[in-house]
Amino acid sequence: MGAGVLSLSLASLAQAQVLVYKEVKEASQTGPTSMVFDQGSLDISLEDGSFSIEGCAGNGGISIMQPNIFCPIGTTAFILLGDVDGNGEADTRSFWSVTNVVRARFIRPGYATGPNAIRLSAAPASSGLLGDLLSTRDASVTLFYNVLNPVTQQEYGITRYGLFKNYSNAQLPEMYDDLPLGIYQFRFPSLLSETGVHYINLLRNPLIEPWPGPTPVQGLGAFRMTNDWVNGALEFDPRFVVDFNWTGISSDGGGSSSASVVPSDRLYFSLRETATGRIVYPPFPDATPDGDRAPIWLEGQLYGGGVSIGPFFQLGFFEPGTELTGYLEVRRSLIVGGGVDVAISAYDNSERIFKWPVRFIDTYEGFAILAYPGGTPDAQISPTFDFDGDGYTNFEEFAYQTDPARPEDNPSQLVLPEIVEGKCVLTIQKRPFVGGRLDYYAEASTDGGVTWARVTAANPDWVITANNLQVLQVMSTSPFSAPSCMVRPRVKLINP
Repeated sequence: MGAGVLSLSLASLAQAQVLVYKEVKEASQTGPTSMVFDQGSLDISLEDGSFSIEGCAGNGGISIMQPNIFCPIGTTAFILLGDVDGNGEADTRSFWSVTNVVRARFIRPGYATGPNAIRLSAAPASSGLLGDLLSTRDASVTLFYNVLNPVTQQEYGITRYGLFKNYSNAQLPEMYDDLPLGIYQFRFPSLLSETGVHYINLLRNPLIEPWPGPTPVQGLGAFRMTNDWVNGALEFDPRFVVDFNWTGISSDGGGSSSASVVPSDRLYFSLRETATGRIVYPPFPDATPDGDRAPIWLEGQLYGGGVSIGPFFQLGFFEPGTELTGYLEVRRSLIVGGGVDVAISAYDNSERIFKWPVRFIDTYEGFAILAYPGGTPDAQISPTFDFDGDGYTNFEEFAYQTDPARPEDNPSQLVLPEIVEGKCVLTIQKRPFVGGRLDYYAEASTDGGVTWARVTAANPDWVITANNLQVLQVMSTSPFSAPSCMVRPRVKLINP
């Protein structure tokens, strides 16, 4: 039992009898053309009758509460049976503040199992769900309403059934086999007859799928991000406009691509903390509870194939070094059928959730925004230009973390080799948060600096003692004297 819970019924007030088909697939992209299925679920829920729960400090209590500032309409219902707020705990013999109570008209509760149980009664011939392969639940509620007015109080039954199946990360093929396109029929017990049943039909329509999709034609109507991947993520400098681009959701892609979404489908975008799932874009005040954060609806962009955000340079909202997870969610709301002989409508509320890693990085272009005096010509801001005339290019000063506008601040003393216990050692401190854009390496010469060769693990004269995100260090395998320690640092731009 709980207190102060606010929860709305599944059905709208205008449609208290409804069957909802919800098929969810969640997948993570790990490379340009690789998608990993995380999990999936199928949930067919029927609600005949409805009510709304209002905020009240007395919800879940064992005694009735009159209207007050903490419970505006009072606890209007006494629960005889059932889980009112859907939290998995029985709320029997407790009081709740409810309104808009509509009793069941067609479907009898209490038949989740047994010979006359609710079930999938027909499906496409290729479906793996034929037979009793779906789990069932009966979350029906019986209540007295309105207990604050004994003269008019009556018993109300609200029927809630569910048929469901969960799929692990290894069961995507099984999910595709279970749910081919076509018509599905479900059987429920009649409220008007002990042995009678009602049938409800629905049509499963195409919906966008994770890359490469279930069709023989790879990628047709299947989602994937099309940005360039760098070291397992999409990298962006937050000081510029960030463009996320995708394919599969398109009105002009041809074939089933254009049929995989319908005008009522909605597309939602967010960036989230990877460990917690907390939404950090769209932006919310820091004190906003997680439950009050929501993705942004890309209204009118369902077929756009991408979204632009930022820049965040002015806001300081995202800094280089921040790593997040991008989310794109497709949510459907489509009427797809109804009762054969009963006024119950069937809706498809399926969802697709696609995720991908996002890494915000430091780039020379972003660094250059504030590194030079205002009005500096573009040619002098070029990475290959030496703005302060100290012998190091602007790009080298960025890479070695010195000021390209101050000649006295340069890498000359930072990148000199040292003699340590008779060995020649070169240590290069790397600029943080550059992602996969910079390649730091060392070059050595054996002819007094006439020719230089990159130091690799295969070079018998040198050993790479450290190479990580912070530092590169190489050491000679033989003793050197200082004048003959011919090794120098190098850095180049990759994955621009």
